[in-house]
Amino acid sequence: MTNLQNDKTRQSGSYDHNAYPTANVLRTIAADLVGASGADVERLLRDARQRARRQRRKLTYSDIQRAIDETRSPLTPEMLWRRSVHEAGHVIARLKLKLGDVELATVNGAGGRSYVESSIGIYEMQTEQDLSNSMIIILAGRAAEQMVLGIPCLGSGGSAESDLARATEIAKDLETRLGCSGLWPLTYRSDGDFRFFDPGMPERIHERLRLAYENALSLLQANRSLMMTLANHLRRSITIDGPTLRKILDLPATENRHKTAPKEMEFSGTVGGRESNICNRQNDYFSDSGKIPERRGTSDWLGI
Repeated sequence: MTNLQNDKTRQSGSYDHNAYPTANVLRTIAADLVGASGADVERLLRDARQRARRQRRKLTYSDIQRAIDETRSPLTPEMLWRRSVHEAGHVIARLKLKLGDVELATVNGAGGRSYVESSIGIYEMQTEQDLSNSMIIILAGRAAEQMVLGIPCLGSGGSAESDLARATEIAKDLETRLGCSGLWPLTYRSDGDFRFFDPGMPERIHERLRLAYENALSLLQANRSLMMTLANHLRRSITIDGPTLRKILDLPATENRHKTAPKEMEFSGTVGGRESNICNRQNDYFSDSGKIPERRGTSDWLGI
């Protein structure tokens, strides 16, 4: 973006705020592009440059922001509010359970996606309680919709990467692969292993999910005021970074203890839309092209 720079101010070592964006502008643009592929970013910049050329002027950051905005999904006020409530539920649950830290939340990011991005410490997902809390966080979006709107939308399910699928996968792994089964805690059972007949397993998996969902509802009800405050901010601002989220919620800033930690991203969308969760291996989950490779089990991202 050298054409955005002012040669005179660059040579003098000072900054011209008409030429250089503030940190907030850069942060906003970067946040809006989270999850976009390199090709997506290249196309956005090309569109922004073409608009500036047609108007016979230099490229500005407003051009880039406008190009990004044009990729957003047109949302009805009702859907915007539902997304805001959903993502606020995820954020509040994560911060209150202190499992990782939230870096960004958006209700209409690049490509029209809605998600929360968090950083997770490598050793923060090592016990049954940690994974039970993770299920609470995953189901908190649906719980928030039910609590505020009366009924959750179908976007909580519908695909192998949906909130319901991810929570079910964790519950299943706790019962079959991670030594937490109340029936056979020392037995490892892989997918498709028919040597063990266990007709009660679906009921135990559902009981874990039911308990996690009830805990999510209770947690959000106890923090309803905070959640509604955040949901209203998301509805107005669309994208909010982690430090701003903490200021809105009057929470202390966190130390950078996740500096080298991988990411967890919680997407919400329509039925069959792409939703994903990464607890320990971001690079194994997202390829350089931004596509999601084959799904990994809980044991894989625990490093077992």
